[in-house]
Amino acid sequence: MKKLRLLRQEYIRRLIRCTFNSKLVGIYRIALGTIFAALGFMKLFSENIRKKWWIHLDEIGLPFEYLNHILVPSLEIVIGVILLLGFYSRIAAFLVIPIMTLPIYIHLTILCPNIYISESFEVFLPSLSVMMALVILTYGGGKWSLDLKFFPEKF
Repeated sequence: MKKLRLLRQEYIRRLIRCTFNSKLVGIYRIALGTIFAALGFMKLFSENIRKKWWIHLDEIGLPFEYLNHILVPSLEIVIGVILLLGFYSRIAAFLVIPIMTLPIYIHLTILCPNIYISESFEVFLPSLSVMMALVILTYGGGKWSLDLKFFPEKF
């Protein structure tokens, strides 16, 4: 029984950390991490973008508006740094998907889409982020990731 539990734990560890040695996936991971970290910093520290972020949260009527105003950008920064390092990339990519559904929802339902942060991109940037997250979720962190350094073997 103990041996079975250890085998299951090893399988889960390999499932989460093993990655393919792909430059394209590494580029996707670095690009997504840069986007997330930059947008998180801008939502917290740029006055113009912070005001737009408040307008969005107010207009869509999310509960706990003040908590979301601070928590979401902070989480974006943390996920961005994790993706840039390539440490537990699949978990970070899994967290990207629900976070990016909010901008997609905003673009599709908001009354005044001109006030959105990336107004020229419409739904393109959030959708692209979800697609890159799905690639990272499938293939791992790719080249130049800490996951590849510590767990070089593939499935």
